[in-house]
Amino acid sequence: MTAPALTIGLPVYNGSAGLPTALESLLGQSYTNFTLLISDNASTDSTRQICEAAAARDSRIKYTRQTTNVGPAPNFRFVLEHSTTPFFMWAAHDDFWEPTFVEKNMALLASNPKAVASVSKILFHKNGMPVRLSDSTFPLVASGPENMHKFLQNPSDASRFYGIHRAEALKRSFPPIPHFHCYDWLVIALTLREGLYLECPEPLMKRSIAEPLRYVRQVRNDNRTRLTRLFPALRFTFELLRRVEPRYLPSILFDLLQLNVLQHSGYVEYYYPRWFTIEKKFYHRSGARTLLKRFLST
Repeated sequence: MTAPALTIGLPVYNGSAGLPTALESLLGQSYTNFTLLISDNASTDSTRQICEAAAARDSRIKYTRQTTNVGPAPNFRFVLEHSTTPFFMWAAHDDFWEPTFVEKNMALLASNPKAVASVSKILFHKNGMPVRLSDSTFPLVASGPENMHKFLQNPSDASRFYGIHRAEALKRSFPPIPHFHCYDWLVIALTLREGLYLECPEPLMKRSIAEPLRYVRQVRNDNRTRLTRLFPALRFTFELLRRVEPRYLPSILFDLLQLNVLQHSGYVEYYYPRWFTIEKKFYHRSGARTLLKRFLST
């Protein structure tokens, strides 16, 4: 048997509710030449028993249990760094993949050596019922600065994070820094320096849709200071600007500024509604967006 070409990394914490279905859909892929690397982040539910039973049935599964909870970003990094295959994809314990997801995305990558990643259209569902397609899997096939500009205009739910990547390029794009809000946006943006993102036009993956306010509440968990809570994209902006070459800056400066405004507005709208109303009136009546765009384009 030939060596696996793909590693599927599944970082999980207390995922027993959805894990059996996720494992079934991954192990049922029409493309079979892969290793499934599971990192259990010291779960306290029955995740361990589910994973050990699955590993006993299928030799493609390699199961590791962390002795303590290392946090989300280190657990995602663990499965990536322990992969030895030319291709890699992350999987979440509550997602579902159609049988041809891997096969069709691997074929797209094989057909385009300039591509760093490929992902299918993704369908969000709630309680088993389809809700909407993700609006963040669109292809990015222009120059590096233009691709990053298009991505930053609409990073949205970051679903392309769960595509199939060229592993070494992804490793170079996953900085060993502590977790923060919008970390997945940073990884995607840095990966865009390495190549193109392709999209399979069929919805071959399903993700559970989050409760609308969970994302806003998560800001408090991801950011420890008052400043980074008020401006949730600030750390992301700082880390990205530290790492991109000067040629990217003219394309992305306004996008980053606008992202910070939007993320700030979302947080303030939920936690400080009266403040949000005042800010919203000022932003629209003052023409601040137009003035800022002119300033950054000079």
